[in-house]
Amino acid sequence: MTKKKVLLLIPLLLIAGFIIYTWVTVLTGDNVLVWRHYSGLVLFVPLIYFFTKNFRKTNLGTLIYLILGICNVLTLTPSVIWDTYGIRIGSVNIETPPFQPLSFGLLILLCVLNFDTLVDIYLDFKEMRQKAKMKASIQVDIEKILFTGTNFTKDIAWNEITQINAFKKDFLTTDRIELEIVYSDKSLIINEDVEGWDLFVTKAKELFVTIPKDWDTVIIHPPFETNFRTIYSKV
Repeated sequence: MTKKKVLLLIPLLLIAGFIIYTWVTVLTGDNVLVWRHYSGLVLFVPLIYFFTKNFRKTNLGTLIYLILGICNVLTLTPSVIWDTYGIRIGSVNIETPPFQPLSFGLLILLCVLNFDTLVDIYLDFKEMRQKAKMKASIQVDIEKILFTGTNFTKDIAWNEITQINAFKKDFLTTDRIELEIVYSDKSLIINEDVEGWDLFVTKAKELFVTIPKDWDTVIIHPPFETNFRTIYSKV
């Protein structure tokens, strides 16, 4: 297990411990089960599933889970406990909305332990939105490929290409196939959302006979995994 998974596992185990303690206490004591207890249990189950499948989704899911706890949509305690804080300015009281301190504390712990991962998720989301706004296209002929973007135009001769690497990028709700085209001592990354992608993939398979004919369908599985592989390397 990687260090990042261990750091995420800490808040998950704490949440699981509080859920177990809460349900044992409620079922063996005088507390009454309310809908927030059921929400806390039911919404926790997908986090366990995603932890075995997709690390990034588990991070985001745990963040949302604890925010729901703060907002009193679920509870991790036998009695539903919420608090509010405020200050008095003259005759006016300014108070925070009611929130659950336990969920708030666990949220802070999650953010501290998994700060780098949460920042990466945000940056990837920001990149996806920026690229969605960019108009890019690929044109191919027998001699070269012409890449046109919002702020650049680049043509690369087919015989300049020394390596092509295929991989997927996870954008939480979907993933996207990308290609790193290595030529000379430089590289260029394109993705399947670019206009002309299919023409480039077809032409590359024709010109570079060592490229697996089914690489673009094989790389799809399993979903939300990088699946990095070199599909072409010039001898």
